[in-house]
Amino acid sequence: MPLLLALIGSAYADWIPLAPIPPEVVPPYAGAALTYGGGRQLYAIMGGGSDAFLRYDIPSNTWFPITSNTPQFSDGAALTADTAEGVIYALQGGGSREFWSYNIYSNSWSRLVDAPRPVLSGGALTFARRGGEKFVYAIFGGGSPAFYQYARFGPALGGGIQPQGNTYNWYCLHELYCIDEQNEYKQLWASSGAWLGWIHRSDFVTMDTIFCAPCDPHYGLAYFQRQVIAYSPDINDWRGSAPLRATPGPGASVGTMNFPPSLVWQLFSLTGNSTSRVQSRLVVPPGTHNWDLRPSTPAPQLMGAAVAYGEDFYYYAFLGGGNRWFGKHHYIYDDLGGGGEQSKGATSGENIAVCANPNPFSHGTFVSFSVPERCRYRAIVYNANGEVIRTLLDHELSPGTHSVSWNRCSDSGTRVSGGVYLLRLETARRQSVVKLVVR
Repeated sequence: MPLLLALIGSAYADWIPLAPIPPEVVPPYAGAALTYGGGRQLYAIMGGGSDAFLRYDIPSNTWFPITSNTPQFSDGAALTADTAEGVIYALQGGGSREFWSYNIYSNSWSRLVDAPRPVLSGGALTFARRGGEKFVYAIFGGGSPAFYQYARFGPALGGGIQPQGNTYNWYCLHELYCIDEQNEYKQLWASSGAWLGWIHRSDFVTMDTIFCAPCDPHYGLAYFQRQVIAYSPDINDWRGSAPLRATPGPGASVGTMNFPPSLVWQLFSLTGNSTSRVQSRLVVPPGTHNWDLRPSTPAPQLMGAAVAYGEDFYYYAFLGGGNRWFGKHHYIYDDLGGGGEQSKGATSGENIAVCANPNPFSHGTFVSFSVPERCRYRAIVYNANGEVIRTLLDHELSPGTHSVSWNRCSDSGTRVSGGVYLLRLETARRQSVVKLVVR
């Protein structure tokens, strides 16, 4: 055990540079947006009045320009995706009301029902699926308090839903507002840098929630500009939520992580406002979770900055303002608000890049790692006495990013007690060890 204890990892949280936006397309300007489309693929528009549309393949770290009669996207443009059906939804921005969908499988754009109002700087979208139904939520920027959903039905008076047939259309929802420190109702207006993000129903969240940062400068106070409000579709109303720690502005964007029950749901935001600040907030497990500052991006976030979660433990981002830089950041999770750490494996022999999150944890953890070559891998959890607790993996893997999970149970199915455990990932020539702290 002394050798294993000497190989304990440390926290890491740097941004990792990836393949930059390719030179044959315009770089991201106002109206650029990024979304995860499923199948380990990201999709991006570059804004700036251009029709530049790209696919980023996560496994190969490669950008692929897409030619498909793409609309021209301008300031206020936004993307969101239905990953189950392979459809991307888009607001065109630039004062247009045009609303589009892109079918990933047929590589074709279709114009849908126009948005109910022009889309200006601060337009945003998010997609939600509930009970087999699809919903696209939208704000339209330009200082508008309007909030709409694109769906087969709208809200009924007094809460709930009212079926409207099979025709998709726009339905007006409750306008943006908050209750201030004096317990007074304050209208909020979606302005440049506004964002929307969906957190879906889980074991901990009793209803789906749409989070919105209107980025409202109208009252001239950072208090209102930092407001994040939470919309409950079941009652068609907003409630208060933890405010941002840093004041957002043009270039602000959000990525959302929705992990399986008992793990983590998180909002991860670029602050924009010509700063390099990044902030994230844990939504569940339950508790009082505030926004925390995270490692800064390598350059300021300007108009056209965007971030999206890749469903592989990483958030991906570009920084707007014509900057072609593109990179990723491993998510950070402070389990149950406890100020935990994110552990990266220390290594012996040749390197295996490995990270466990959440860590410390109470319910379970994911371990992600990079496989450089095809061979047999073993992932084993030991207790402090060097006894084998659980074998998580013992078979051949192909090159790429992989993950295993541990639900704090032994091989016999017994739930282990709190304490320090070690996970060793090894091959015949490589080894990495991560300290796991169970609460």
